[in-house]
Amino acid sequence: MDTNNIYSSIIANSSIAETKSSEEQIYNIYNKYTETGTISLFEIIILLLAFSSLTVSGLNHLRLLKTPVRDVITYLNLNHIKETREIENILQEMLAVSQCHRVLIGLFHNGTSVGTHHFNKMSVFYEVVAPSISPLRDKTQNVLLYKLYDEIENNTGDTFSKYSREDKDLKPRCIMHLDNIGVKESLKRLLVDSDKGIYGIVELQWVNFTSENIMDDSSTLAQLDILFNRLVSHIEGMENNKKRLFNFRKI
Repeated sequence: MDTNNIYSSIIANSSIAETKSSEEQIYNIYNKYTETGTISLFEIIILLLAFSSLTVSGLNHLRLLKTPVRDVITYLNLNHIKETREIENILQEMLAVSQCHRVLIGLFHNGTSVGTHHFNKMSVFYEVVAPSISPLRDKTQNVLLYKLYDEIENNTGDTFSKYSREDKDLKPRCIMHLDNIGVKESLKRLLVDSDKGIYGIVELQWVNFTSENIMDDSSTLAQLDILFNRLVSHIEGMENNKKRLFNFRKI
């Protein structure tokens, strides 16, 4: 396969992921309309948002074509995969050091918007689990941030904070969240950019109550601090690569 064909395949695959959900929304509303002959105001808004998403995806597709082929292929096939695997390796180290059952990274992003109002969301982008533990990644996509405000407000980017289902001071919304995902204890720390603010959260989870308080284990916490700093470097490195990729050249 020549270089142009490889490039076209990469572009096509990146567009499919962005447009699939919008096309499904349009198709579902169309089918309902053909059956009932009616359409609600809410469905009209959804249609407008879906068409808007498809338009933006198409424009991004055209802009990406201006990026040199070599830069795109190098980024997608080498840098991205390398950084992703390194992040997962660090999470595996966190899993081993802490003896927890699951480690994940949730990153904040803007979802759909109406006018100037954005529905800010969080999605889990990276996750590792211990043997026999079910992953949560597929179930924790596009979570509205207002559901996580308590967790965000009670954490910092400087140290890990522990939560337990048995904590009497734990807010009801936090208890509900732990119950919904089947977690008894967790360790959390925010991802913070000093200039832009909070952009995500790292969480270690236990599905059973632990016999010892990890916050009393200074050696384990010190190792987790080192791993966390390495993690931040790789996450921010991926973001810098992404910005470089989309710094389009005019032709």
